[in-house]
Amino acid sequence: MIARLVVWLCGATLCCVGCGKALQVNLVISDPCDNQVLLGAKQVQVDVSAPGVPATSTTWSASSGRGALKNLPLAADATLAVTLRGESAALAAGSVSPLDLSGRVEKDLVAVNVVVGFVDAFYQTTNTSTGVTCTALGSARREHTATLLFDGRILIVGGEKLERGVPTYWQTTELYDPKTGTFAAGPNMAGWTRKGHTATRLRDGRVLVAAGVGVNNDSLTTWKAAQLFDATSNSFGSLTLHMQEPRAYHTATLLDDGRVLIAGGTADDQVLATTEIYDPSSNTFAAGPTLLQARAHHAAVKVGKSAVAIIGGQNATRALVTVEFVTLNPDEVSLGPELLVARSYPAVEMVPGGSAIVVAGGFDKSVTSAEVGVGVASAEIIKIERDLAASSLPCPSVRLAEGRGAAAIAAIDRGVVIMGGIAANGQVLSSAERITITDLPSCAVVVGPSAGSMYSSRAGAVVTPLLGGDSLVSGGFTQASTNATTLALVEVYVHPR
Repeated sequence: MIARLVVWLCGATLCCVGCGKALQVNLVISDPCDNQVLLGAKQVQVDVSAPGVPATSTTWSASSGRGALKNLPLAADATLAVTLRGESAALAAGSVSPLDLSGRVEKDLVAVNVVVGFVDAFYQTTNTSTGVTCTALGSARREHTATLLFDGRILIVGGEKLERGVPTYWQTTELYDPKTGTFAAGPNMAGWTRKGHTATRLRDGRVLVAAGVGVNNDSLTTWKAAQLFDATSNSFGSLTLHMQEPRAYHTATLLDDGRVLIAGGTADDQVLATTEIYDPSSNTFAAGPTLLQARAHHAAVKVGKSAVAIIGGQNATRALVTVEFVTLNPDEVSLGPELLVARSYPAVEMVPGGSAIVVAGGFDKSVTSAEVGVGVASAEIIKIERDLAASSLPCPSVRLAEGRGAAAIAAIDRGVVIMGGIAANGQVLSSAERITITDLPSCAVVVGPSAGSMYSSRAGAVVTPLLGGDSLVSGGFTQASTNATTLALVEVYVHPR
């Protein structure tokens, strides 16, 4: 079943007396490739919004297949969101962004295809032109990165494919276009195979791809080199940046002034306490303050204009309970509240609004690789005091239904959703759990399963926000018996409406 809507846009730049011309938009709403969503819809709601202008909305009967929108924002960066409802509750949703509705494009007809998936559930990435063809990565990947670009595409960089213990290290990249639901080959990294690296979108739209592990003369090497991806030209260029030291499995955090704080990691089997700071104005790296503890496989969250929380991880012998706050200008490192449980490979996300950090799952012991870990079945919340980060306070531990080591995580309204991971029995999970904060001062939370599970069990996946508000879940690995299989399958998590 496909619903079709014809919308006429009328605005000052599009309709005028004697012009006899308007911009027509054909909206095609379709099921994802892997399930039927539209059959249960009673009502179709379309919302169009753009930065700095009032949003507009309309609702009509799904059986009519047609509606009209008035007073749309004539913007080049609009978001068109579709919500399908039963009698009242949202059943399914999808969106397209950015969408050019400015009228500057010289055409009378704009075709917009939207795939809708069940709310609080997952669907496989789908070619929107057909609405029936599933899509996937060109190469199976784990320990890769996936970064949102300003134009809405996702840049997927490097990683490895591990099959029956035999690794293939990628210098390739891919670009996912949510408007089409398809993946295309991106530029190679000029011989730099990378896994365990970071990729940070800078304020000017470029992406800093830093360090990681790769193959050099048939030997596995930790890099101290970085590259810049230019989304305008879809290229890395010839410039190689020299970092202060080699590192992998570190974190990279964009600060409000445009610099990037790179912290911790490993190099030649050594766990690092050093940090360095990338300055895009000079394309240089400078030494930053030293952490109180060396750590890798940790998490980092920006908690102020130039303050970053460094959370958990592991050193050479154990998983860590410590939280550190790194502040620049002036440089300072201070000890924050201890975690209630040691957590390496934790799933960490700032709750929308910036007042709390959820720290979930992970491994309570140091592990040589994620697939041999035993997942922790708990989460905790750190209440952030922005004026004095070191005085931030933890909430009591929250019990999860499953252990979730190396799980993926996404921020949703008033909480997070934790996806997959490795359970306490070593099983790789396809289920997901939501943590909703109902009252932060009293640490009141509700924990429950998502409405739908992922199509593949996976750990070590990468979650990337889409401009329309949902999340892309890519790569990682699953396990059959003792063999870890790297995944090419990609899914979209549809956020609750």
